[in-house]
Amino acid sequence: MRRERKRDAPGLDAQALALVDTIYQAACETSLWQRFVDELASALRGQCVGFSLQLPTPNTRPIWFGSGFRDELAAVFAKHLREGLPWEPARTTYWQEGFRSSVATADHATIEADAVYPNWFVPHGLSSEPPVGFTVSVERGRALAGVVILNPNGLPFLEAADFEFLDRLVPHLRRAFEIHTRLHEAHALSEALDRMPTGLVLLNPQGHIVLSNRTARDISEQNDGFQLGKEGPRLHRRGDQERFDRLLEQSVHPDGAEQSGSVMAVTRKSNRRPYTVLIAPLLDAQQASTLKDAVAALYISDLEHHAAHRNDALRTLYGLTQAEAELVVLLCEGLSLDEAATSRGVTTNTARSQLKQVFVKTSTSRQSELVRLVLAGLPAAID
Repeated sequence: MRRERKRDAPGLDAQALALVDTIYQAACETSLWQRFVDELASALRGQCVGFSLQLPTPNTRPIWFGSGFRDELAAVFAKHLREGLPWEPARTTYWQEGFRSSVATADHATIEADAVYPNWFVPHGLSSEPPVGFTVSVERGRALAGVVILNPNGLPFLEAADFEFLDRLVPHLRRAFEIHTRLHEAHALSEALDRMPTGLVLLNPQGHIVLSNRTARDISEQNDGFQLGKEGPRLHRRGDQERFDRLLEQSVHPDGAEQSGSVMAVTRKSNRRPYTVLIAPLLDAQQASTLKDAVAALYISDLEHHAAHRNDALRTLYGLTQAEAELVVLLCEGLSLDEAATSRGVTTNTARSQLKQVFVKTSTSRQSELVRLVLAGLPAAID
């Protein structure tokens, strides 16, 4: 018969709070899960504790953190894990409810009869006591994250008070995994933004920078007429700055008539082709935004780079004719339709007709919407 032992309630609370604190720190810094398993093993008086973590994305591999296990036997355990552990059914069933013993699926005899016992249990000095575990997350029948607790020879295993203690950690482990997932998604989004060939800057109602991608920062570092300052984007030419401030104000407080944004050309100190800047309100910006919320997006493109490829990219992606692609490039440089027609030596009516065809092919309806599509989504070149 298992001896029931009461744990001191104040001590239990202090240990649980310390572990909860570590859990949330580990949600933001993955390496701290090692501290969690070490602290949990100590709280359980020397039991062996393992924590596995895998994010629900195709290319991520599981990470293992263990306390009381020998590193040189990690490959042995991984082999048995792939082949199927005796208590495997518990991981994707009732272990999801909380910390539970696996005795219903793997008793002493079952564990001792499996190859994992002589190959892994015995070298670690573990008893054949069925493991206790909690599966934090399951996706499509696959356990993504979970805790397992095994019993070393000579130590009493978990008692009723221990399970009460462990149950206090269950909701926090679940939330920590959710935080892990959200942070991973945010990191992937940040990486995708950094790969954009167009600079992206998100601005708050005061015009201050909330976020900028790598391309925008690279353009700023050129110090060639456009820079990202502490107070927001700063333009070299006074007239450009004044126009930018007006367009930003319109984007921060849109009147509902134009949601696609406005385009302007930014003069460069080097006299090279101007930067093209599009400023647009965020489509999901809320009226009750705080001072730190992003309410406007700024797209900046350096048409000096990859200019030779842009026509080909437009023609390939959208099926534009050469004339239509040339027109779009000029509009993206900040020219009006009349100015673009004059530059190409055609009438405004001809340019307007070509623009209508471009709208159809790109599924847009306004000039500013077209420019936003090109600046925000067009690759610099197609290999």
